Amino acid sequence: SDVYKRQLPINAKTSLFPPARSWSGGRKRILGPASLQANFYHVMSRTCGGDIFFDPTEKEALRRILHRVADFCGIHLLTFCVMGNHFHLLASVPHRPTWIARFDGPDGEQRLLSHLRTLYSKAYIDQLQAELTEWRRLGNEIAAQKKLDSFKHRLCDLSRFVKEVKERFSRWYNKRHQRQGTLWMDRFKSVLIEANLGKNHEPESARIDVVRTMAAYIDLNPVRAGLVKDPADYPWCGYSEAIAGKRNAQRGLCRIMQKPVDSWHTHQVAQTYAALLHSIHPSPTQEQPPK
Repeated sequence: SDVYKRQLPINAKTSLFPPARSWSGGRKRILGPASLQANFYHVMSRTCGGDIFFDPTEKEALRRILHRVADFCGIHLLTFCVMGNHFHLLASVPHRPTWIARFDGPDGEQRLLSHLRTLYSKAYIDQLQAELTEWRRLGNEIAAQKKLDSFKHRLCDLSRFVKEVKERFSRWYNKRHQRQGTLWMDRFKSVLIEANLGKNHEPESARIDVVRTMAAYIDLNPVRAGLVKDPADYPWCGYSEAIAGKRNAQRGLCRIMQKPVDSWHTHQVAQTYAALLHSIHPSPTQEQPPK
């Protein structure tokens, strides 16, 4: 179809010799406590002045980029919403040393190369392996490890994840519209979700309540904007993906509702989350939410 053809540049993986871009750290962000638990963030970014609006093809392109880069970076998208001139994410960032430990040990390098295939083409991976082999033939193991570490440094990092999403989408969008210049307004905004704002620590359940409320706020964006009456009818949000049967989206909402990640059908997560949406915005969801 024409829509699929327009999405081909988005579906294509990064091939040889991608554009060289340096990462600018900018203002340091709140990273959350250095514990073994994951940290939750609400992320929002808007187009320049809010004046650039995405059509359905562009919303779909951004949705696909979000998922692909999240898979590569190890970021869990619990839910999200792509709107006409901005997007929201509820992201879970795992404890980085624990997550990247999967690439340790004798087989760690092969596992890392396999993981890179989520974002890079076969030609790119073949070229990378050839470079590693040549460096080692010359006895330059330091160069080989430095190259591999450059990929690891991009994992479980919220700023790098969002920056890569926005850069990839901007290149595609600008090419599509034959335009140049900045697409996004400033840097993205992110808020570490915590229940405890005082001296006394609240139970973990309090933080989960805040996460659930934020998830519902994100999924209800198209309802508040008057685009749909039920967020299940808006294709570019996490709840709609889950109702449509997308496993990753269902797993994200299962985590939000503190259910086993594959219990969407067995623990009535759809009904429970729909009831939460209905309690916040009485008009959108049906009294009998879809299973």
